[in-house]
Amino acid sequence: MEADNSQQPERKSLDDRARMTELERIRHSCAHVMATAILRLWPDAQFAAGPPVENGFYYDVELGHRISPEDFPKIEAEMKKEIKANHVFEKIVVTREQAWEDATKGRLAALGERSIPSKFKLDIVQNIPRDEPISYYQNGDFIDLCAGPHVMRTGNVGAFKLTHVASAYYKGDERNPQLQRIYGTAFKNKTEMEAYFNMLEEAKRRDHRKIGQEMGLFVLDTEYVGPGLPLWLPKGAAIAEELEKLAKEFEFAAGYVRVKTPHIAKEKLYLTSGHLPVLYKESMFPPMELREDAVQDQFWAAMDAAREADMRLHRESWKNIVREIEKTTSREEGIPTFTARFLERLSPEQREAFELGASIAARGIRHLLSLRAERRVARPLARPFAQHERCAHLLHARAVRRRVQRRERDVPEIFQDLRHREIRDALQHPRSVAPDR
Repeated sequence: MEADNSQQPERKSLDDRARMTELERIRHSCAHVMATAILRLWPDAQFAAGPPVENGFYYDVELGHRISPEDFPKIEAEMKKEIKANHVFEKIVVTREQAWEDATKGRLAALGERSIPSKFKLDIVQNIPRDEPISYYQNGDFIDLCAGPHVMRTGNVGAFKLTHVASAYYKGDERNPQLQRIYGTAFKNKTEMEAYFNMLEEAKRRDHRKIGQEMGLFVLDTEYVGPGLPLWLPKGAAIAEELEKLAKEFEFAAGYVRVKTPHIAKEKLYLTSGHLPVLYKESMFPPMELREDAVQDQFWAAMDAAREADMRLHRESWKNIVREIEKTTSREEGIPTFTARFLERLSPEQREAFELGASIAARGIRHLLSLRAERRVARPLARPFAQHERCAHLLHARAVRRRVQRRERDVPEIFQDLRHREIRDALQHPRSVAPDR
């Protein structure tokens, strides 16, 4: 069962409901018909919300039985019986107290009273605004907490089809129970429904994601990049470059000049450029909200410090400290004494840059060793990295997750200058990579 990561639509106001189209009413009513059918097959089903959506409807249900497409024929058969019965969709206005009592008795979203309460309906009752009337809709034995609107009778539901099932958290919150979301669609008649599914098949046939990969232009792999982000292959990259050249030629011919901005910026930039609030808002990613707590503050402070730290500025001072300690530390005193004296001599700024370098190097070590395993890097280049893995890994933990990208050519110089092999032996970190032989 696939996971549905889309956000649950916000609860419609009474004015929004009054403006629902005829097709939306048909689909909303079909959701109730589907719930009726599922309850006849599995009476213990607990229903949450069942709204109409852009291309159909869904109903969220908690059920011990895992519904699959193989169950759709028998659910649709029960739905057809309910439609043939032509029950009236009767609206019943009740008090908040009555709604709470019925939900407690398990009567809501059910065919009758049950021994267990309608737990999701209890939560919904609690969240209905105090000034909003509460109503049920009943078709046959099925009663559900619902503000409507619906078609007049179940017989007014036209052609329908269940399409797929997914999993979704109640109210879209991962802290809440995970429910089964049963999707379907409905139309006024079979002709409209057949036209809709023919359109879907044609869209699949012409899907650029499918065609582009078949032509060897790009690949889409969510293991490495986000959904919808292509990894361009040589042929695709050549096409993209030619299109960029063409665009530049037209721009320059029209007298435009280019500027470059970061991919991520504060809202003020897009308000100034005109992207927000009107021109491109619908095609932009939603804003990222950062938690204003101590952990986030420390993280961004470390990031700022790391950006300003230049390893080359500290390298000479580190080498001088090492030379001085070597003059005053005998071999009998051992590596622990050497290590302690080295770390004590570092200023706070130097220590921060030192730990950052170790963090970067730990990633560089693992990357270069993997290249070495693929015979893409010579043995002499891999050897110094293997010797210093244990120290780098330990100092990586001290770096408090400072994630700053540096060029890999700077990594070996840092470690060779600081004699990290001796420090590694002193720290005795359990993780290691065997030296290249």
